[in-house]
Amino acid sequence: MVHWFKRNLLTALLGMVLALLALPVPAAQQIFMNVEGVPGESLDSQHRNWIIVSSFSHGISHFQTGGNTNSAPSHSQLSIMKTLDKSSPTLALYCAKETVIPSVNLDFTSATNSQLRYYQISLSNAVVTSTQLSGSAGSASLPFESVSFVYSRIDWTYTQFDATSKSMGSITTFWDLI
Repeated sequence: MVHWFKRNLLTALLGMVLALLALPVPAAQQIFMNVEGVPGESLDSQHRNWIIVSSFSHGISHFQTGGNTNSAPSHSQLSIMKTLDKSSPTLALYCAKETVIPSVNLDFTSATNSQLRYYQISLSNAVVTSTQLSGSAGSASLPFESVSFVYSRIDWTYTQFDATSKSMGSITTFWDLI
């Protein structure tokens, strides 16, 4: 009885593993951020001294009340997560002083070829609104830091590439909050 149970359990587990392996896997990406006047620790040839970003979040919403569609869109802060690095003290100071940063750029690239920038978000007249550091004693990794920005203008650029990594053109749009 025990042998039968083990064999069926192993068969079921093997089936689940094979099913997971058959799922499509999205291409890996890298995200780099350039904050004017704030060097990071990237050694990537295309993004030397940029900040290495682990994740990001940004959203835009449009509220409608009573059928009114003329309300302005609401832009959330652009927030990034990164590990503690040499940019951290300056970003904290910029937050405390409400320093206006002329430009902040996020480049989204292929993990295998950082020259293939498929998406870029550019902020103009950005201000660091929050820095949050979190970590734990005894951890093998550096603390993580969340940094949030507001801005007066945002530009989005998407570039499509063919199978040979040749650009098929870009689409750029922007929104000016002023």
